[in-house]
Amino acid sequence: MAEKPTYEELEKRVKELEKKILKCNPVEEELRDSNEKLTALFQSSPMAIISLDLDGNVTFWNPAAEKMFGWKEKEAIGRFLPFVPEEAKSEHHALRNRVLSGEGFHGVEALRKKKDGSDIYISISTVPLKDSTGSISGIMTVIVDITERKKTKEALSNSHQIIEEIINAIPVRVFWKDKNLVYLGCNALFAHDAGFADPKDIIGKDDYQMGWCDQAELYRGDDRQVIESGTSKLLIEEPQTTPEGNTITLLTSKIPLRSPTGEIIGVLGTYMDITERKQAEAALKASEEKYRLLVKNITSIVYKGYKDWSVEFFDNKIELIVGYTADEFNSKRMKWNDIIVEEDIETARESFVKALKTDKSYVREYRINSKAGDIQWIQERGYIVCDNKGEIDSVSGVFFNITDLKQAEEALKISRENLLEEYNQRKILSKRLIDLLEKDRHEIAMELHDNIGQILASLKIYLEIVDDKLKPIDTELGSLTKAAIKRANQAINDLNYIAQGLMPSILDALGLVSSLRALLNEFREHTDIKIDFFNRKVPKRFDREKELAIYRIVQEALNNIIKHAKAKTVYVSLLKKGNVLSLSVEDDGVGFDQHKAMKISKGKGSLGLVIMQERALQLDGELTIESLLGKGTHILAEIPI
Repeated sequence: MAEKPTYEELEKRVKELEKKILKCNPVEEELRDSNEKLTALFQSSPMAIISLDLDGNVTFWNPAAEKMFGWKEKEAIGRFLPFVPEEAKSEHHALRNRVLSGEGFHGVEALRKKKDGSDIYISISTVPLKDSTGSISGIMTVIVDITERKKTKEALSNSHQIIEEIINAIPVRVFWKDKNLVYLGCNALFAHDAGFADPKDIIGKDDYQMGWCDQAELYRGDDRQVIESGTSKLLIEEPQTTPEGNTITLLTSKIPLRSPTGEIIGVLGTYMDITERKQAEAALKASEEKYRLLVKNITSIVYKGYKDWSVEFFDNKIELIVGYTADEFNSKRMKWNDIIVEEDIETARESFVKALKTDKSYVREYRINSKAGDIQWIQERGYIVCDNKGEIDSVSGVFFNITDLKQAEEALKISRENLLEEYNQRKILSKRLIDLLEKDRHEIAMELHDNIGQILASLKIYLEIVDDKLKPIDTELGSLTKAAIKRANQAINDLNYIAQGLMPSILDALGLVSSLRALLNEFREHTDIKIDFFNRKVPKRFDREKELAIYRIVQEALNNIIKHAKAKTVYVSLLKKGNVLSLSVEDDGVGFDQHKAMKISKGKGSLGLVIMQERALQLDGELTIESLLGKGTHILAEIPI
């Protein structure tokens, strides 16, 4: 009786039979080869690829899954998905049932656990696996780690929250409307001025419903012009009637509100109440006019007195200044220092002593208490008369009432202080906004590179694999896959170009001059414009903030030239003159009217030009723009370094 073969011998015979069958069946061999290639692809994929049987146990676990979750292949095979925590199992079973019903899903986001216990956010795409009879035999799952993307979204959300807090904290009223001129929102100051307790209360209202019926059409006319032209209107003085019925003056700026795609969807506005400043300016103007007429027409009020402040003679017009007549001074034996404000007596005496040591003439200003009880400012111009021995004999001179002038000077001082405060607030705000703009650009560039870039790269690889598997007879499908691969390459290149524009990492690596050369080369590749670049004595590296500002100014200037100038040649120069770095960008394009150029200098140009000016301002520099119709445009920025 023959011995029974061992298990190893039987397995060896089966493998030999399989080889013979494969040699007799080239289709089966090709299919096996294809499966091996597909398995190799799954093993090398940067995305986690996992297959499950009908009970939900793991049957395939690629290296990316091991790297993503921490469990090795031998730990995961044959068991329920290890990264699904107990509290999420019911959710997972619901998703699995969807797939087993033949539905499948794509891009479902979920929070799961790694082997070390840390959280991981993932995006899950799943399809059912079918056997040769069409029956579902398992589940194929592709997983992408989106933890960093979630963090980026959260950071962007925090950034938006910070911007909202800034808008509510600044001493400027802010509002925004849709294309139908209906309010979409505002900050707390705007709501308070309009008589509303909560900014949300104005949402959905128009200017008529806000109670500004007399000025509503004026406001709406400005809004329509901004929306229809796509240009800003800055520093407009507009009247407004308050809920109490008072008329105030507003300094308003309005810019187009755009969607992420650049479409104009409304208008964004800010304003400040400049009523007090306008009143001070009017009072100053009126006071200056009064003082001019006073100086022109007044008859000098002459006096004669002595060093002990006693007075021998007053012009009768002294009553015009102090309210006392010359007779009252004599009858009441009043001295001049009796009516001088006590705090000013010492200052007046010092000017007298100083005059004794010089040319005996003096000019002094001080306050006096008038007979009516109010305070008047006096300017006294006098001369000390000495006898033959050099002793003081008497003093004589004239008085002027300069109260109006002093009040006007004080009003002007307050107005200047207010303007300086407004300027400093604006400078702080613009720096914060520019910093946030750069931060957002950085985060968006990272998102594009780390996530969208990887997805496009994977798509390209899959397309190339499909193209390789096509048979020679599939010419039409082959041309489509090659066109798709070409499009994917173009998308990757465009994505890299956009990311580089948002976050010029070359600036940190090579410095300003090399970065500008690279930037200009990119513009040359994308346009037919001839661009000449010249630099001299520029330091290889200097303050990073100033490097970035100059880079952004050049970038914005070139963008404007491409969009509007219709130029053939652009000249860019960067020169160090003393302690100042001078940047010049000049084109031979269509230019614009000089009157409009003056408006730009007052802040009424496009938002891009305003941001260029703000960048220079933040660095204590200056940016000027010169342009003539048909003569091109010249932008000059001078930044101290």
